[in-house]
Amino acid sequence: MSDYFTKADAEEFKEELKRYLGILAEDFQHKLNFVIDAQEDIKRLIRTTNEETKRELRSEFKSGLKETEERLRSEFSNGLNKVEKEVSEVKNRLNTVEVEVGEIKVRLNKVEVDVVEIKTGLSKLDNEVAGFKKELSELKTEVISHRESTEIRQIKKKKKT
Repeated sequence: MSDYFTKADAEEFKEELKRYLGILAEDFQHKLNFVIDAQEDIKRLIRTTNEETKRELRSEFKSGLKETEERLRSEFSNGLNKVEKEVSEVKNRLNTVEVEVGEIKVRLNKVEVDVVEIKTGLSKLDNEVAGFKKELSELKTEVISHRESTEIRQIKKKKKT
């Protein structure tokens, strides 16, 4: 597994959490239905028995209800602890990602500075090239002018001879 926590990992973790909470909710609903059914059965029995039996049944019901409540609390607590542990792991991964993003931002700032320096250098080169073009144009004009004057001298010399 990669040391990096990606968006896909976050989505996968989110889906796993949804699934796990769905399972917990379904399990809780099933247990709650069981308790409700048991409660209805006990109420029905209480109505049809005498006072002593009613007391015994109430005691058994309270005991069973207490046991069920403790079991549900324990199971829910275990599931909650697992979820909290996974959330903590995700937070740690997110902190790592934030640090890495910070490092990338620093590197990006350095690259931006380098780009500015390169642009400055290119601007200087452009200025130098423009200067060279101007000098070249002046030299070209001088050469043409010199050639024309040489040709004119040669023509005058030929006419004299």
